[in-house]
Amino acid sequence: MSFSTRGRGKSFREYPQQGISSPGRPHRRTRCEFFRREVSSGMLVVYFSSATDNTHRFVQKLGLPNVRIPLTRMEEPLLVDEPYVLIVPTYGGGVTMSGKNSRPVPPQVIRFLNNKHNRSLIRAVVAGGNSNFGADFGLAGDVISRKCKVPYVYRFELMGNEEDVRILRGGLIQNAEALGLGPVPESLQELVGS
Repeated sequence: MSFSTRGRGKSFREYPQQGISSPGRPHRRTRCEFFRREVSSGMLVVYFSSATDNTHRFVQKLGLPNVRIPLTRMEEPLLVDEPYVLIVPTYGGGVTMSGKNSRPVPPQVIRFLNNKHNRSLIRAVVAGGNSNFGADFGLAGDVISRKCKVPYVYRFELMGNEEDVRILRGGLIQNAEALGLGPVPESLQELVGS
């Protein structure tokens, strides 16, 4: 199944059995140690947003349970306990002035994924970026997808628009089990199409 997107966006696709195991666990609640609060499971979004908060605003519009990767080293690291979709911005335009690849993945995300436990629970990646980056638009998603061996399901520009929100939210909810995110609570299934 494919959902078309505007411009240079990447369509949301269903990824059955691409090395993603579906835990098949019933809906439960879990504790994210960083936030010291309960987070509803079944469709967890883990995201990083810089001080501009573009990614943060996009994630909030999705209306899905989410936790944020800390911005500074002073904050306690995030440890997740359930499968999740990672949403990240792309840094640096992808290429330096010398034409060599820069580091499009934010260092905070690298630190988060360097934790083997966190890395073992990633099921898909979504990237934000700026289409001014040309071929490197959303490059962080390509890098994470390749290194973590998970599908890169969608890319959006800056803080996304309503069409991006509708396509991504609907695609994630409809393909949650194929992605290994487990069953989706009824309260989230009602968000499809809105």
